[in-house]
Amino acid sequence: MNQRRLLLITYYFPPCGGAAVQRWLRLLPYLLKAGWEVHVLTTSGGDYPQLDESLLASLPPELNIHRTPAPKLGRLWKLLLGKGSELPHGDLRSSPQDPLLRRVLIWVRLNLIIPDLRIFWNPSAYRDAKAIIQERRIRTLITTGPPHSTHLLGLPLRKSFKLRWIADWRDPWSTIHYLNLNPPSQFSLSAHKYMEGLVCRKADLNLVISRYLLNTLPEGKKLLLMNGFDPQEIKRAKEEAGTIPTAGITAPGPQDFLISYVGQITAGQDLETMLAILADFRELPSIRVRFIGSRLSPEQQRSIDDRLGDVSETIGYLPHGTALVEMARSNLLLMMINRYEGFEGMLTTKLFEYLGVGVPILAIGPRGGEAEILISTYQAGLCVDRDEVLAAKAWIADLLRRHSLGERVIYDRDISALSSESQSRILLDALH
Repeated sequence: MNQRRLLLITYYFPPCGGAAVQRWLRLLPYLLKAGWEVHVLTTSGGDYPQLDESLLASLPPELNIHRTPAPKLGRLWKLLLGKGSELPHGDLRSSPQDPLLRRVLIWVRLNLIIPDLRIFWNPSAYRDAKAIIQERRIRTLITTGPPHSTHLLGLPLRKSFKLRWIADWRDPWSTIHYLNLNPPSQFSLSAHKYMEGLVCRKADLNLVISRYLLNTLPEGKKLLLMNGFDPQEIKRAKEEAGTIPTAGITAPGPQDFLISYVGQITAGQDLETMLAILADFRELPSIRVRFIGSRLSPEQQRSIDDRLGDVSETIGYLPHGTALVEMARSNLLLMMINRYEGFEGMLTTKLFEYLGVGVPILAIGPRGGEAEILISTYQAGLCVDRDEVLAAKAWIADLLRRHSLGERVIYDRDISALSSESQSRILLDALH
């Protein structure tokens, strides 16, 4: 009888799209292959930032998925603030120009709903988790956050069932960027820190995505487990895009020089510096700048239109596989490092996918973080801050020069250490 059984509790799971689901989508197949019986407890109809039905097809048939209803707080938000309003995801800023009711709701969320809105899913999740643990005799429990309220399920479940509990940290808790940019009251912040410390101490192991988190989370047993990328996904995307390299440089690419930013633009990112760098190239006939899967505010869209004009294009959310193909088709990939305390540990899923496709990366934001270390280690691009605009322009101009000569620059480095397969071996060793 298989004694290796685990339960993963995660709020975000397909058909939810976006970066939050990718980490465990990539790791779970390796657990199944190693002989683990894996159960996933997730939401039914949660408040998701995006939907991506295509991800459902990637779920292994051996995976046992349990869904329990989550409150539709997004509907309440729209009811109170109007159909055009969206429940905030990762951005709790407010301004005096916002409607009074929105400012009140943001204040309530920051100061009275701790640690986050997903806490209202916990009662039904706890009930179903107990049933799964009892029925399947689960001995290992993994909770992943954000939302960090999910970790609060681990505390009573570990105590009641004497489980081995692993807390997986995809982001900081008390120092997460949206709390830094719009700080709650001192009482609320103290509550966050207390819960964060309790989870770190009580969990048998804390998995963290960056060395910064390894060093800054409260006392507890910790292990670095990076997000990684799926080599097979990347290979399929590059084949479809026609960018499999032969010797560092592929055959001539399309006439257009494609510059792509993929993903959301979030609080603390320096869009204006990015636009200042790109604006000098707007008159070149070959340039196209694409914002893919970016939900832009009216102000952001106006800034892009003013600085880039007709060379820019905003493309809605794409299925994950399609987004990877568009990354691989690009000649330059853009990313922005959020400007906040703790930026050093910002290692997004997108960065690993960018590294995987091998397209040159321009990273804009504060220097010295782990993202810059990876980009520099693998010689994958250039990192600049707002006072290095000229250096960024010169670097792009050189890429354009090579493009005009028929070269398509692709970095063909050995980055296998960053693959999901390599990261899964770290996880499997920890589980044994």
